[in-house]
Amino acid sequence: MKNGLEIQEFFVEGSNQRASHVLLHIAEPITQNEKDKGYFFAIIEVNGSYSEQISQLQQIIDDIEIKYYDEENTDIENYFENILQEINQQSHSVLHYKDSQVTALVGILQKRRLTLAYHGNPNAYLFYNTKDGLRSSEIIDKNEQETPEQLFSSVIEGEMKDDDYLYVASASVSEHFSPDRVRKIIQNKATKQGAIHIQKVLDNLKDEYSFGGIVFHTPKPQIEIKRYRNTQADALGSQASMNELLNTTRNTADTLSPSLLKNLKDRFSSFYKDKSTTDPSEQKSVKQTSRGATTHGNIETNFRSNKKNKNQKISEKILVLVGKSLVIIFTSIFFVIKKIITTLLSWLINIFYLITNKSGQRTIIIDRFRNAINERRERIKNVSMISKILFIALILIAIIFLGSIIYIKIKDNREAKIALYETMIQNISDKKDDAEAKLLYGEEGKALEILTETQGLISILPQDNDTEINKYNELKNTIDEILNKLQKMNSVPTEVIADFNNNKPSEALQKIINFGDNIFAYSYNDKNIYQVNLISKETQIKSHENQPNLITADTPKEDDKIVFLAKNNTIFEYSKSTESLSAKDISFSTSNVNLENMAIYNRKLYTLSPSTDQIYKHSQTQTGYDRGIAWITQKTNSLSKVISMAIDGNVYLLTSDAKILHFYGGEEKAFTIQGVHPELQNPSKIWTYANSDYLYLLEPSSKRVILLDKDGKFIEQFTSSEWKNPNDMLVDQDNHIVYILDDNKIYKFSTK
Repeated sequence: MKNGLEIQEFFVEGSNQRASHVLLHIAEPITQNEKDKGYFFAIIEVNGSYSEQISQLQQIIDDIEIKYYDEENTDIENYFENILQEINQQSHSVLHYKDSQVTALVGILQKRRLTLAYHGNPNAYLFYNTKDGLRSSEIIDKNEQETPEQLFSSVIEGEMKDDDYLYVASASVSEHFSPDRVRKIIQNKATKQGAIHIQKVLDNLKDEYSFGGIVFHTPKPQIEIKRYRNTQADALGSQASMNELLNTTRNTADTLSPSLLKNLKDRFSSFYKDKSTTDPSEQKSVKQTSRGATTHGNIETNFRSNKKNKNQKISEKILVLVGKSLVIIFTSIFFVIKKIITTLLSWLINIFYLITNKSGQRTIIIDRFRNAINERRERIKNVSMISKILFIALILIAIIFLGSIIYIKIKDNREAKIALYETMIQNISDKKDDAEAKLLYGEEGKALEILTETQGLISILPQDNDTEINKYNELKNTIDEILNKLQKMNSVPTEVIADFNNNKPSEALQKIINFGDNIFAYSYNDKNIYQVNLISKETQIKSHENQPNLITADTPKEDDKIVFLAKNNTIFEYSKSTESLSAKDISFSTSNVNLENMAIYNRKLYTLSPSTDQIYKHSQTQTGYDRGIAWITQKTNSLSKVISMAIDGNVYLLTSDAKILHFYGGEEKAFTIQGVHPELQNPSKIWTYANSDYLYLLEPSSKRVILLDKDGKFIEQFTSSEWKNPNDMLVDQDNHIVYILDDNKIYKFSTK
């Protein structure tokens, strides 16, 4: 406690000085004249800093301090503002560094009178006592516009009462310590312990950003702040209530920065005259004989306390004592190392002689070893009982001391871990509340962004015990539930209508196609087709050994046949009359055709060949299909990545990189998928038809079916916990039913 005032600082240096740099400075008055002028302090945070910019800001702090504590300065009331006026005229360049953001706060605490000047949005709060405990009030109006060309364009003045707390900190601290949290810390801990706790929590973040702040406490009720706008006082209310904080800000755009043309010549000449006549050694002397100061940051990190000749002599004595201690310590270490090396060499030599028995030394060494043991035994016997007890007690004390150090270290680590865990939980809770608020106001995009970030925070929560595991599951389930609402994710009940695992397919079934009241399942290498009747649920196996390597299939709206595409551009048809596969003719007007997909619309067969980057339209003949014509006349995208196609008069092509290509009349049209969350990654199937208003997409990796309208806008999506890795999908649009092939089983669910 200094002259009835407690001052405690906290400072944590980040890992990336370029990203964030904080200068923290407190000047302690020494002489009576300096004490009359009070304490000068400064906090500056620079994001995207430059070393030259940091040097300039440090020089600004030093200039303010030196000028304010000038012996000739007796006009304390207005002199601080006059200094800031000069600083504003000389410091324009410090705000003009590219991609750099400066937040600054300087102040004077003279007895109990507070004067603050700031730039940007630093943290400054008053905590004052009421019958209900500490209450907080924000000193700086962050909505107030400031002059961008001035470093300090606003001044706040006021009086601190007994038992008030003033908390000032760099802007980045607020991301981890809200005012309410700081209030609770100050209320429940002593000022020093509170500052230590804040510093420890910030240090454990291991963040790239630097943090700094100061807590002032006037032991025994509040800042009486007068706000001036354009140097004219606002009407002030009664100060009787301790809950009322009357912040009065002097908008000093004119006071602190008069017209640049006013007295410009005199000031310019005076500035360079001072620069040219000041001896560098004198400048250094001024700085080193300054009052005691604590400064943090890369520019200065020392504690300077030069309290006239008396204190300097004490400092010299301390330095001498420290020097002697260091000499003793290093000398002792040297002799210990020397003794260890000598002993090791002696042991190595003795071991060498024991092994080799060179010159008959083995017997001599053994005798010498026995004599040494006997000699030590005699010495131990001759030691008094008190000495033995003291020696054992010393060993026990050493063990206890080391154990205490280890215990304290473990305890500190545990407390830091608990504090970090509580901070993470609080951050997650705050973000959840923020996301819910965004949802209430219809800001779904921002809510989704916050929830995605929250999922990342939850994923790194520790799960070292049952309590932490339960908390992790609770938070994860809560966020997932909100996300499901936002993403319109419907978890649907499903029914298994067929399980072909009992039929033991030779490989996992990959495709399904509907035909009448039946669904057929097949795969590329399996020589059987597996049929299930949707009414009776009976299953049959049909062999197609002579028609191998089926790729895909489709049925016309007349539902009178199934058309299969197989390897080597082969076409097979399955009809109700034959109940078997028969080959059909098909040819092409160009060579190098390699069909990979096809669809039927209005009795026309549309085949897709990535090798020729074309879709061919074929008409039916008596023996199959004609040569076909090239259907695409204009396009901008390649068809090499197309994995599925659907036709409703328009042609929709799904690509492996989660895009949909839209064609109409042979020409490609613009098409964008909108509003799907999570974003599509690996879709495998697209379906639509003329009687449907939607596009259906199947994405196996996320186990979901997505509905889009035909402009690409997201409608809703479906999932089931029973699915493992869906392979294919069929849609019964008239009955609002979707069939899913997964793990050789066919599931169905309703989209109503």
